[in-house]
Amino acid sequence: MPDIRFGDIDFSGDGAYVWGAGQYSAPSRSVDFIEVPGRNGDLLIDNGNYNNTKAYFDVVITGNVEENTNRLKYLLYSQKGYQRLYDSDLKGFYRMASFNSGFDITSTEGGVVRVEFDCKPFKYDVLGEEIVVVPERDVVNKIYNPYFESSKPLIKIYGNGHGFFYVNGIPMTIYNLEEYLIVDCDLRYAYKVDENGNMVNKNHDIKTTDIQLHAGENEVVFRGSGITSVEILPRWVTL
Repeated sequence: MPDIRFGDIDFSGDGAYVWGAGQYSAPSRSVDFIEVPGRNGDLLIDNGNYNNTKAYFDVVITGNVEENTNRLKYLLYSQKGYQRLYDSDLKGFYRMASFNSGFDITSTEGGVVRVEFDCKPFKYDVLGEEIVVVPERDVVNKIYNPYFESSKPLIKIYGNGHGFFYVNGIPMTIYNLEEYLIVDCDLRYAYKVDENGNMVNKNHDIKTTDIQLHAGENEVVFRGSGITSVEILPRWVTL
């Protein structure tokens, strides 16, 4: 039996539920087929990304079935939006999943419900949460992506003033750096966190947020007196 954790809810050791092995559908590529008059076969346009996928778990409800079914619904619905879904059977990976579908159970004496999660297409390697530090100016560092798919890292840049951060020769120009700047390359969003814990938009202080770590070796370096160091959360992904 797998141990399941969804967002802030850890179901491992919860005697009210017995989770079965997860079933995962494979993500499909996002493509458009366009019929062209006078042409045999459709024109295929690859949009360069994957569609969401599904994860299914059959959960045995034990004890007070009605009460524990309602509790399960509450626990799942309490985790709003995308949350990390850890399944011990995946061993070292997690998925970004949301719970949006309800479920019904017909018997109050015992039964099984099927829980469905809507997942982003990738699996995320927990090792991709380890911070890579780029400590020295003008020194090229190499970061190795072990997977075929490119990752979109979270980058934290420290310093004051103006500078450049390069990934594989692509410059990330920082116009105005005040202590630090966080760049989420997945959300394409640069920000700082204020004293109330709110994210303050800093996209106007940076030229681009579209940075990826490609499969294999990647070269990173920062230049300019305004940057003192850089931290990278690689966020390795695979299908």
